[in-house]
Amino acid sequence: MAMTHPRRFRVIPGGLSEPGRLPAAVRDTQGVSRRRWHTPEGLLAVYCLAAVATMAAVAAGGTRHPLVVLVVLASVLLAAGMRLNPYAALAAGVIGWLFYDGFIVGRHGNLAWAGAREGWWLLVLLGVALCGSVLGRVRHHH
Repeated sequence: MAMTHPRRFRVIPGGLSEPGRLPAAVRDTQGVSRRRWHTPEGLLAVYCLAAVATMAAVAAGGTRHPLVVLVVLASVLLAAGMRLNPYAALAAGVIGWLFYDGFIVGRHGNLAWAGAREGWWLLVLLGVALCGSVLGRVRHHH
C-alpha cells in the first residue's frame, strides 16, 4: 500500500500556490507585470494622476495655454488607460474632462459648458483613454 502525502503549498506574493503551478499574475520575460487595475483602484489612480497633472499645469501657467494642458491630460489618460478595462477607461476620460473643464477652462472648479467646443474636448479625452485601454490589451496579447 502506497502512502500518500498531503499536498504542500508554498507562499508566494500573490497568495498560495501548489508546487509546480504558476501564480495567477505571472511576470513576462521583461519583468513587467501583466496585472491590470481593477476599476475602483484604477479610477482612484486616474483621479490622483489627473489632479497632480492639473495642479502642475495651473502652477506652470497652463490656464493661458489650454491646448497644451489638454495634451498633458490626454497623455496621462493614455498611460493610465493601458491598465484599465474599456468601461473604466471611459470613466477615466470623464474624470480627465472634469479636471480640464473645471480647473483649466472654467477655473476654480466651475464647470463651463459653452457649446460644441467642450463636447469635442470630452470626446478627445474619452477617445484617448479608450485607445489606451485597447493598446494595453493588444500589448498584453503579444
